[in-house]
Parts: sequence; structure tokens; C-alpha cells
Amino acid sequence: MWIDSLLLELGDVLRERPDFKSAALSVLAAHDREHSTAYLPTLRAFAQACWDIGETARSLAMHPNSVRYRLRRLEEISGLALDDPRQRLLLSLQLLTS
Repeated sequence: MWIDSLLLELGDVLRERPDFKSAALSVLAAHDREHSTAYLPTLRAFAQACWDIGETARSLAMHPNSVRYRLRRLEEISGLALDDPRQRLLLSLQLLTS
């Protein structure tokens, strides 16, 4: 229950402070809309799979190499560095609370 309460609080803070929101997520959402891609859902699935490519591939019914390709492309498009644990933590929080 404490975790849910904390996530709700963090969600409120992030909604009240749009300057805290990662611009990279907005860039990915815009790219997905403009090019009919699915980079943001792939990132969300990757975070929900605890950053595990195999689990992400299973959840998306994709080959792991296809997931790797999407992750590389979304890094290029957004400027994210998914190998940075700090970015992963902040992305996880933002994706969980949005």
C-alpha cells in the first residue's frame, strides 16, 4: 500500500510540474504519431519487463532482435541512454505515473 501511495504522490507532482517530464517521452510520442511507429509502447513494455529484452519480446510477441532494433532507434530519436540506470529509474517513474 505504501508503494501505491508513493506512486500516486509522485504522479501528482509530475502532473503539477510539467518541467519535470522527460522531453524524450514527448519526442517519442510525436514520432509515433507522425510515422505510425510504436517506440513509446516498446519503451513502456521494456520498463514493465524490468528492462529485460527477452521478457519484452515475449510480451510484445516479437523477436528479441526486433526489440533491440527498436530500442536502438528510440535512443537515436529521443536522445535517451537506456544503459544509464538513473535514466531508467526516472523513465520507470514517469511511465508508471502517467
